[in-house]
Amino acid sequence: MFIFFLIIIATLSTFYMPASLLKVEASIYNNTASPYCIDWMGTNMFVEELKNNNITVDIVDKPDNLENSLKKGGLIVVIAPDKPIPINESLLIKKYLDNGTINIAVFDENITSNNLLEQLGIAIDGRLLLDPYTPNSPYYPVTEINLSNFSGIIRLNWASYMRRTIVSQQYHILIFSKTLGVVDLNNNGKLDPDEVSSSNTKKEYVTGIIMKTQNSTVLIFSDSYPLINSAFIHNYTLSKTMTQYLIELARKKNDRVIIPNYYYRSTSINVNIPFHFSILLLFFANTLHYFDDLMEKYVYSSNYLYLGFFTVVILTITLLLRSILGIKNITELRATSLIKQGIIIETLAAKNLRDKNVLKKRKKQIIANTWRILKNTYVQLRNIDIEDCVSKRNYKLLIELGIIGDQDIKHLEKLYKIYLKAIGKKKLPIIFNWRKTVFKYIMTTEYFLNKIGCSIIRKKGYKDAAYLIKKQI
Repeated sequence: MFIFFLIIIATLSTFYMPASLLKVEASIYNNTASPYCIDWMGTNMFVEELKNNNITVDIVDKPDNLENSLKKGGLIVVIAPDKPIPINESLLIKKYLDNGTINIAVFDENITSNNLLEQLGIAIDGRLLLDPYTPNSPYYPVTEINLSNFSGIIRLNWASYMRRTIVSQQYHILIFSKTLGVVDLNNNGKLDPDEVSSSNTKKEYVTGIIMKTQNSTVLIFSDSYPLINSAFIHNYTLSKTMTQYLIELARKKNDRVIIPNYYYRSTSINVNIPFHFSILLLFFANTLHYFDDLMEKYVYSSNYLYLGFFTVVILTITLLLRSILGIKNITELRATSLIKQGIIIETLAAKNLRDKNVLKKRKKQIIANTWRILKNTYVQLRNIDIEDCVSKRNYKLLIELGIIGDQDIKHLEKLYKIYLKAIGKKKLPIIFNWRKTVFKYIMTTEYFLNKIGCSIIRKKGYKDAAYLIKKQI
């Protein structure tokens, strides 16, 4: 009741004092392994898992704060940084490793961590490892893992390999991950004839090592995938094993994990938020405990008195609102369902999906554009007119190349039928909800683009199809 009267006072006060704008600055992390990033590439789920196991997570946002965090001890975790680790920070981290204050864990398939790793006599090559026995993309390599209580054969994601740069007796090195594959010499993400030659086949590469000193441990793994959100969402077996081992390393160093967040790229935004001083009146309601006690003592003691009192209060509030605001009719409000748009990002088609007004007017156009993207991608990369194949029901070439299977044919035909309906050439199939159809259509198209190593949602390891969109839309 008191909150209600405070709101009335606040509403009336707005007529006498205008609101002001508060400028709020924020950083958005997208498609990066930052602990603040919540998309498929982010590591916020890894951080939550650490916290659920009573591990203190110190996310360092400024270089000046790194040494203070290192002094407290812990496990410093570096996951696929976007920027090279500076030499001075690499030397600083090694200093606290050598004196036994910290442990280190590095998960990176790129060369951005090499300034730090080279202080330990290790370097990541940066080129991908591909499986020569996988006929279709993605060519994820087979790996033998022996870590802690886990031992088995799994597939990595887009991984690289590591090599020694300095032979040192300072560290005892244990290899826990060996990968069978070939090196992607031109780093184009697919197997080329010179890469699958007999001299380059069936070779084992080191992808995971543990380096031990008397007081500290370093874990290096040349694939960041086990710790990113996508792996946690898919319940990736290696994610559980790696996370549990990192928790054990953190337990030995004050139950702390240190993550330098300034190694990741971000986008800065500025937002102006309207603010009025009357909002502060709501906080004074928390001091009205005395009146609340009186209400509880006299009104709540009787069910009949309680019901009657609040019936009167509700009617009074309703009449006051109608009188003050001039409301003649009260409109019934109903909750409606929300439509998830989460994972469709970064392409022009996706930007249309974010804008309800644009989507409302262009659902059929987006579907038509998406089909054309699929068609042109196949034409340019594989010289296959997929529309001609579907219209003539001639899938022999697609099946012989291993691009589609028998189960994929009906999905491809459905895409084509919806496209024809969208451009007005067919009346069937009957579609009741074009909005949901747009989302399903884009994700099914993404599946067929993945078959030839492309993506319209910027999935890691696939070619970006955005340039095709610019030509089609």
